[in-house]
Amino acid sequence: MIEETTKAFGARIDLLVLCAGTSAHSLFEDFTDMAPFRQVVETNLYGCVYPVRHALKHMKDANRKGHILVLSSYSGEFGLWYRSCYSASKFAVNGFFESLRMELSDVIDITIASPATVDTEFRTTALIKTDRKASDSADGSLQKAMSAQEAVDWIISAADHRLPKLIFPFKPWLAVQLRPFAPKTVASMVKRSAKL
Repeated sequence: MIEETTKAFGARIDLLVLCAGTSAHSLFEDFTDMAPFRQVVETNLYGCVYPVRHALKHMKDANRKGHILVLSSYSGEFGLWYRSCYSASKFAVNGFFESLRMELSDVIDITIASPATVDTEFRTTALIKTDRKASDSADGSLQKAMSAQEAVDWIISAADHRLPKLIFPFKPWLAVQLRPFAPKTVASMVKRSAKL
């Protein structure tokens, strides 16, 4: 993909956007087959690692910084129930790109965008699905979830400003900031508000 892109549009890649992913919503003890767990980790982590590996040589330029935009998740900042494999994959994604940021800081900027719940079809395409909770609305859309357009607006703004990391909206960001000071209280509040 990278080689075909550079052949078609020129040798340089200015911006690499990494946003593909999958999930499996289940308690860890209910994974009777670990194949979906492995698939989520491999898709979400290596779906970022391999494109970066092949794109780097086309992004390094002493005269102009390249930019990698990574769509991660709040589940990569705060481990959530029913998301053990998804959280594991997104924590790995975040760790990989934070390390890479240090390695490449002179030549490439990296923006990690970590939204909370977004009202999309992502949950309906999960490899394993839980029954929807009463907090989900009757028409199948998620209550209190931000719209896809709202999420896109946040992400584009973060990319335009080349922010290192954006956790959004405000309440999830605040939970991450407060967790070191009151871990049990914050975890309890997040668990109550987390959507299945």
